[in-house]
Amino acid sequence: MDVSFTGINNIRIFEKSYSKLGSYLSYDSMVKQGNKKYKDIIIRCDLSDDNLGKDLTDFKETLAKSRMCYQVNCINPGNPNHIDLYCKSQIATEDLAKTEHSSFQINNYEIMLDERQALPLFSFMAHLTRKISNMADLSDKQRSVADFVNKLIDKEAIEYIDNMY
Repeated sequence: MDVSFTGINNIRIFEKSYSKLGSYLSYDSMVKQGNKKYKDIIIRCDLSDDNLGKDLTDFKETLAKSRMCYQVNCINPGNPNHIDLYCKSQIATEDLAKTEHSSFQINNYEIMLDERQALPLFSFMAHLTRKISNMADLSDKQRSVADFVNKLIDKEAIEYIDNMY
């Protein structure tokens, strides 16, 4: 995987799934206890610019559109071209509904979709995971994990946009 034609190099995808008993906020806004299923996913890659993509430039331009805290903290100080995208998914299933929650980090800094200035980062994460999930040199499992993260990012962004108005 050292050769890249997308500006995304050295891709590594890690997934850990587990269950744990704990409290959660249910679909009807009640605090409940139950078994929660978790997925921790890390997508690591190096970004570059080449003939078919300007992924590193896109990342830098996205950060420039975001709050200063993201501009400073989402850059890996030892390797500014490197990205660790971390996603934690939590699902609690009840008799009537399923309660889901996801959180995201770029290079160990939490990305919260609590204002419009975070939307460019969610767009970038969605674009990156979509490109990765379409890469031919990954295994089916790696592609499905990247696609899973992409869907979580899209869902979070759609919920935020729907609640803006």
